Amino acid sequence: MISVLAGGVGAARFLKGLVLAVDPSDVTAIVNTGDDTILHGLNISPDIDTVTYTVAGAIDPERGWGLADESWTAMANLARYVAVRPRGSTAAPDWFNLGDRDLATHFYRTARLAEGATLSDVTAEIARAWNLPISVLPMTDDRVGTMVNIIEDGRESTVTFQEYFVKRRHSVPVTGVRFHGIESARPTFLAHLANSDGIIIAPSNPIVSIGPIRALPGVNEALEIARDRVVAISKSPKPSPKQPCGPSETEIDMTDNLSATPMRLSAWGVTGIGEIRPNDQLGDIIVDACRIAPNGPLLDNDVLVVTQKIVSKAEGRMVAIDADDPLSHKALVEEESVRVVRRRGDLIITETKHGFVCANSGIDLSNVERGWAALLPIDSDRSARRIRDIVRAKLGVSVGVIISDTFGRPWRKGLTDVAIGVAGVAAVVDLRGTPDALGRVMQVTEVCAADEIASAAELVMGKASGVPVAVVRGVDPSWFRESSMQEIVRPPQEDLFR
Repeated sequence: MISVLAGGVGAARFLKGLVLAVDPSDVTAIVNTGDDTILHGLNISPDIDTVTYTVAGAIDPERGWGLADESWTAMANLARYVAVRPRGSTAAPDWFNLGDRDLATHFYRTARLAEGATLSDVTAEIARAWNLPISVLPMTDDRVGTMVNIIEDGRESTVTFQEYFVKRRHSVPVTGVRFHGIESARPTFLAHLANSDGIIIAPSNPIVSIGPIRALPGVNEALEIARDRVVAISKSPKPSPKQPCGPSETEIDMTDNLSATPMRLSAWGVTGIGEIRPNDQLGDIIVDACRIAPNGPLLDNDVLVVTQKIVSKAEGRMVAIDADDPLSHKALVEEESVRVVRRRGDLIITETKHGFVCANSGIDLSNVERGWAALLPIDSDRSARRIRDIVRAKLGVSVGVIISDTFGRPWRKGLTDVAIGVAGVAAVVDLRGTPDALGRVMQVTEVCAADEIASAAELVMGKASGVPVAVVRGVDPSWFRESSMQEIVRPPQEDLFR
């Protein structure tokens, strides 16, 4: 039997690799619960859920937490209550995101705990529901909270770990850490340590992930007794003797060589698409064009970038207007918007029903016949998914699809292509918490990968060349996952400029 003392992301990835080398039924993950919190009345166990989702193969690979193919509708709608929340109320916190699918886990855990089940019981039930091949055990069934002493605005205060790490994005000085309730908490796993053939301290933060486990009564003594069977794994240099990571140490290179290697992209326009008309099966047309050189063949992890114009044409989003009456166009712009942000002469900056802030509600008069206007697709994510699914069904390859459009940008001249719909490839790549080239941990960097890919594709499509589809090859394989434009559109309460 192997016992693994585990935190969140690093430990979860280690466990996923461990089960490839040993019998999973021999592995028990003993997981930190010092990070547990209650939000929206729900019991949330971040490290337990990260281990569960990762070993189940359901984790979002880019963030390292939460579920893949996630949506955020509940959190987006929660934002409407922030403005009416009384001072001092903890209702509707909008700094801690819970995905729509992830909520189901918290609903179940909260209800079972309210019925009197222990956290160990509930964790085992959730593990069975996800068909985990390993056992997952919370470090204790008692409430323990990691509290962080911080200095903010020149004053010292104490906050919960999630308030420090998520709400403040671990960007304030820390003067100390303590574990509330640790003295009276009872560990669940001392018998496991005594009976284990090997005990592994997984790659996790030694202070706030492994620290709470070791701080439980009797745990350090049990590790000392089992010293010759204990190994601590770290992705960082070996600690100094003054701050040991565990009873025994070794080092393993956990570098993700793939993401450390610069991407080498190639892109080309897909020719032979022809004029698209309403009710054309756009996915079939693209597939036929990509069956032959030089357009194809398509490969797994290629990205198809498709211009909004042909999507709108195929989906019948073409509207007749009076080309000689400017008011006809103006009325259509206002009809397609939810609000007008700014007017200057004939130019109207609006917020569309999709949440985009752009010129003239995204309505396009270029590359369409006089007297007609192209509206944005009703649901560009759905449009992208349809094309992706047709490619998969007919060509047997898994690709990402981006619907692109041309937008201007505040304070900068010129236009650039951006994503307005996405399927099968990350919309945003979250690099927060990862090191930069010099080893400094990035605090706020989130890359809009879909926009960058759309812009790269535009270089080979052009504005007047009649090439409405491009293939981009060489995108980081870790970027391929389900996503949506909800990742890109900034909620109004986070926008400093509207």
